[in-house]
Amino acid sequence: MSPQSPILQVKCVNPECQKVFKMASPAKPGMYQAKCPACGQKMQVNIPANPLPQGQPLAQPQAKPDTASTNAPKTETVMISFDSDTLKYPGRLEQVRRFRKNIIFDLKPGENVVGRKDDAVPSDIAIEGDMSISRRSLSINMILDERGYHFMLKVLRCKNAVYRNEEQLHEGDEVSLLYNDTIVLGETKLKFTSKTKA
Repeated sequence: MSPQSPILQVKCVNPECQKVFKMASPAKPGMYQAKCPACGQKMQVNIPANPLPQGQPLAQPQAKPDTASTNAPKTETVMISFDSDTLKYPGRLEQVRRFRKNIIFDLKPGENVVGRKDDAVPSDIAIEGDMSISRRSLSINMILDERGYHFMLKVLRCKNAVYRNEEQLHEGDEVSLLYNDTIVLGETKLKFTSKTKA
């Protein structure tokens, strides 16, 4: 698997937000366009030739103007993720079931689609007996780089509310996962845990 780009931190320029989010470092320095995943604020981020060490905020991103200037530097869009963290082990999902043994789903490298079981539209992780969720409800991307594992959850389609812990998510939202996070979709509860043994 090819190495992933280092993760850099950016502080939102919106004075009512000012949350720190993380973005994958582009291969080349320059001016890039970013969007805060918390408030939606667009901004220009200057990626220096020698980025600060991981965990240090990038200096002074600039708010993106409403109209583009002809003299403004060319920008490129970069992938960003909120609260992305590096974990030591591969992950798995545990379907929590009352009065019955929980079901364990090991995550494979790359995308893992979670949804209602349907032979016509199969999911990587198929949930049986819950008609309140979509056949392709969400995906969990397991990424391995030189620093460890990263897990990103993305909501694909939700007939009912989807929650990570107590945070409600909407279609298109993408958040990181940490061990022991809970995911609720429809009437199904999943727990994200580590797989420490093969």
